[in-house]
Order: sequence, then C-alpha cells, then structure tokens
Amino acid sequence: MNQINFLIAGSPKTGTTSLANFISKMDDFFVPINKEAHIFDKATNVEECLNLEKVKYSKVKGESFVVDATPNYILFPQVVADCFNKDKAKKTLYVVFVLRDPFRRLLSHINHNLTRSINKFDVNELITKEISNYEKGLQTEYIDYGLYYKWLEQWKKLLPNAQFLYLFTDELMNEAVIKNKLSDFVGVSHEDMNVLMAKDNAGGEVKSKFLMKVILGDSNLKKMLRKLIKPEYRDLIRNKVISVNLNKSKIHEINLNPELELKIKSIYKADTLKLSEFLSRNISWELN
Repeated sequence: MNQINFLIAGSPKTGTTSLANFISKMDDFFVPINKEAHIFDKATNVEECLNLEKVKYSKVKGESFVVDATPNYILFPQVVADCFNKDKAKKTLYVVFVLRDPFRRLLSHINHNLTRSINKFDVNELITKEISNYEKGLQTEYIDYGLYYKWLEQWKKLLPNAQFLYLFTDELMNEAVIKNKLSDFVGVSHEDMNVLMAKDNAGGEVKSKFLMKVILGDSNLKKMLRKLIKPEYRDLIRNKVISVNLNKSKIHEINLNPELELKIKSIYKADTLKLSEFLSRNISWELN
C-alpha cells in the first residue's frame, strides 16, 4: 500500500468510531471523512486495493499515520496480508483491535442493524440461523465478529511484521489509559494527544420511521439528494441524519430466548479462554 499504514480493524460495535474520532483530532494522523474506507473488504487483489486507496486518500498531506478504521476488517486478514506483504517500501503496519464482551457486542450489533432496517426481522430466528451456520463451519454474519481469538491468531500469522495493539471497550473512556497505550504503540508524545475522547455511534430507538425509510429506502427524494451530494460525503451525512433520528436515552431491548443465549455464550466462552492465553491476560466477561 502506498499510504495506509494504520488500521482500526475491528470489531463493529466495540467503540471503533470513538477511537477513530479521537485519533482524527491529532495532528499527525489522517482519518478519511467517513473513517471507514472499506478497501480490504471490497477489493479482491492488490491492484484493486491500490486503486481504491488512490481514490479515497487523495487528500493526504504527508501525515505520518494514514488511518483506515473499517471494523469489518477483522474478518479479512488474508486480503490485508496480500496487499501489505507485497509492499516494496516495507512500511510498518500498525493494527488496532478493540475488544468488547462478545455477547454484548453481538446484541448491540443486531440492535444497530434492527433500528436501521426497513424490513424488520425476528431476532430469535436470526440467532438460530447464526448458530446453525456456525455449527456447520460456515462464516456467520454476527457471531464471527466476537470470535476474537479465531481471527486475531490469523492476523498474527499472516502479518508477522505488523505491530498490534489490543484495546478493551471499557478502556476507551479512560483518556489517560488510551493516551499511554497509543503513545507507546506509535511513539507519539503525550503533548500531541491533547484531545478528548467522546462516545460516538451510540444506539437508540428510532424517532421518525418515515425519515428512516427515506434514508434507507429507494425513494425519489433520496435519488435526488445522491445526485447533489459528493460521493465522499454521502455516508457521513447519512450516518449523521440516522444518529439525530435516534433517541439515545431509549435503547431497544432484545428479548432473546434463554436457551439461545446459553448456546451463544458457550461458543464465546470457548474462544475467550483461548484469547486470554493469546493475550496473556485474564478476561472477565460474563459468559456463564
């Protein structure tokens, strides 16, 4: 890759937006307008990676750290490895993962998609299908994002020369901890980190279903707005409007079948035991 050298690679609904916004306020970091460049989950080869990078990072002005904060990347270590291991300049690649209680992360992810979906779905049916696919050895839409050990081990093997930082969601609101860890990770002085951490991309209940249908649907109004708004700003504006249209003081409660909850937690418990050993850290998530 010619420019990108800092990834916030996962997982969704762990606090990656807050971390990206925190980093974007630092002088020596370039974060694209919508933080998520979606290069390595869209491209299938090195040439496509380079072409997407050229389009999405045209405004880089010599910053030392060029960031792509797409949380889906945790599931795409092979594509990232293909693109970076052939980097002739051999730049250091910095990769950050934010880890959250996987069961709570899963519920938050489902809730996030549920509030943003025009066609509502039954959560228990969805989880039943997820468990079935997991047991068949298929990659899942939600469960896999919380199987941290499964994916982090692959990242470590495929990118042996990369630098990795593992943060936990509950650490993100402790600015001193984050500044210390980032400073040690990339060698940036604390004086260059005079910014505040804020919680972003929080969920909530939808205020106006009509507005959500306009944003997510295929209305004539949406088509007209897409013609008027530059492509690089569309996702940013879309996400801002969705955020304003959510009542964040009211979180939609997911009523999950207790038997399904136990099955999901047992899946995550097995992975978390391996993760604890992998990170040499005792992890006390509630998975019983």
